[in-house]
Amino acid sequence: MRPGTLFDAFRYAGEGLATAFVNERNFRIHVALGTLAVELAVLLGLPRWQWAILILAVGEVLTLELINTAVEAVVDLASPGRHRLAKLAKDVVAAAVLVEALTAVFVGVLIFGPHLLSLPRVLLVDARTRPASLAAMVVVWLGVVAAGLAVGRRRSAGPGDGGRNGRDVRHWQP
Repeated sequence: MRPGTLFDAFRYAGEGLATAFVNERNFRIHVALGTLAVELAVLLGLPRWQWAILILAVGEVLTLELINTAVEAVVDLASPGRHRLAKLAKDVVAAAVLVEALTAVFVGVLIFGPHLLSLPRVLLVDARTRPASLAAMVVVWLGVVAAGLAVGRRRSAGPGDGGRNGRDVRHWQP
């Protein structure tokens, strides 16, 4: 088989992101929370070094959620029946996502904690001096939430795998 072009590689990666967003509720939740963190960072005017840490934390959570989804799909494919090792693989990769998500929350508290005390003042000042930027942030946040809710409702609610491999995991839709 002939390898694809660089464009094909990016297209496949985009398809993977879109599929995860459409089919994985937790991925949509992480995208929404990451968007909220980025908007809060913009609003608070965080310094560059805090931006770097924030972007790494959000990116790691999203990356691990994608890996979790891929591992679960491969386990379902390789082990269509119940098996303790299939359950173990799924549970461990889910635990990795949980550990990273909790780490990201801790990072968020360390970064945003001191700034949140000044948030009411920032909101009041920015509402007077930069109303368009605040309105844009609200529109972006509402758009992410609305897209996540719309995708979640539009997606057919299948029965999952009926507990195959010890966990009820929804299959990817083609």
